[in-house]
Amino acid sequence: MRSENTNQPDIKEYAASSIRYRLTSDFITVIIRIVEKLINLVLPRQLIFENEKFVWIKEIEKKYPQILDEFNRFSSETGKLPDLGKISEEELRLVKLNQWKFIPLYIYGNKINFICDKLPFTTQAVEGIPDLSTAFISLLSPHAKISEHRGTFRGYLRYHLGLQIPEPYTSCGLQLEEELIQWQNGKSIVFDDTYLHCAWNNSNELRAVLWVDFIRPLPYPLRKASMFVTKLISASPYVQNILAGLMKYKFDPEMTGIFK
Repeated sequence: MRSENTNQPDIKEYAASSIRYRLTSDFITVIIRIVEKLINLVLPRQLIFENEKFVWIKEIEKKYPQILDEFNRFSSETGKLPDLGKISEEELRLVKLNQWKFIPLYIYGNKINFICDKLPFTTQAVEGIPDLSTAFISLLSPHAKISEHRGTFRGYLRYHLGLQIPEPYTSCGLQLEEELIQWQNGKSIVFDDTYLHCAWNNSNELRAVLWVDFIRPLPYPLRKASMFVTKLISASPYVQNILAGLMKYKFDPEMTGIFK
């Protein structure tokens, strides 16, 4: 009797899925690069931005103590936090497993309700940021490094609020081409992450920042184009895989009773 190769359909399905993933990713990348070329026509080179240009930053900084308290409470209750390297293969290329964890609130416009429900104050704070795309608390382990890379799309700017920064502050940092960024507790930084950058934590303690991507101030047609790009990225296999990974985290046996 001929034995049936039960693995063959799985291999074919995996190959087809990989091809779809690559074709979709390549298509979205082409659209992103076209929109970026249009944005480059109207924007000068600028790495770091003045906080005063964004009126909502003062409100976020005023809420720093409550955001920090909510983060500490959530961390102590859950214990186990999502690992970016396990949820996204793309991020695993940048950092070792279990060294970069996160607490996601929004992923390219997708609200992570089961986590937002546990962090209502922080969620309300980031929802006050115009044209919000992505928001999460980024946790970099002691002696961890995120390799050099560039951000997804120049239609965004990145905002960081230092939540839990080890002292001395010089033990952690982000190199953005020729600019050195060093976080401070309760202080904000806005920068263009499409320039090459890397980050590190050389301390013996956890480093935590509130991380937000939002659509940068642009002429109306480019702002609408950036919104369209956000929708494309949101529907991409890359983001859908992250969302699926987060659902596995939600139903992890160790999380039983925490997320209801």
